Amino acid sequence: MKGFIFTLDAAIALFFALALTATVTGFLFSSAVGPAADVSLQQLAQDILTVMDKNGTLKGMLPAAGGNTTAYAFLAAVLPADAGARINVTVYAYKGDSCPSDYCSAVCGGCSSATGFCACKNFTVSVGSVPSSGVAAAQRFFTDSSINKFGLATIEVWWK
Repeated sequence: MKGFIFTLDAAIALFFALALTATVTGFLFSSAVGPAADVSLQQLAQDILTVMDKNGTLKGMLPAAGGNTTAYAFLAAVLPADAGARINVTVYAYKGDSCPSDYCSAVCGGCSSATGFCACKNFTVSVGSVPSSGVAAAQRFFTDSSINKFGLATIEVWWK
C-alpha cells in the first residue's frame, strides 16, 4: 500500500510540474500583441472612420481641392500616441447613364470618363510608417447627394 501511495504522490507532483512548465513556456513564447489587440485595432479603425463621417470631415473631402491636410490633422489629433494610421480616400462623381468628358472636367477638375462615374481624386495620408504585419483595416462610404459625389475611405491602423 505504501508503494501505491508513493507512486500516486509522484504522479500528481509530475502533473503539476508539467502544467507549470507548459504555462511558463506559453507565456514566454506568446506574442506581445494578441487577439485582443487585433480586435481593439479593428475597433479603433472603424471608430476613426465613423467619427470622421459623423463630424463632416469625410464630406469635407468631396470638393475637388484639399483633403490631404484635413485628413492628416484629424488623424494626428485622434490617434493614440502608440498607434499609427494610413488613410486612402477616393472621390467619385456621378451623372446619369453617361458622363460626358466636359462634365467630369468641370466637376472633378480634369478627369474624363465615358461612363456615368468619374474618379475625381485619390490621395493617401500616413501618420507613422506602416509595418509589415499587425495592421487592421476598415472602410466607409460617404456621400453628398447635393453635388452628386461620393467617396470611399479606407484606413489602416497599427501599434507602433
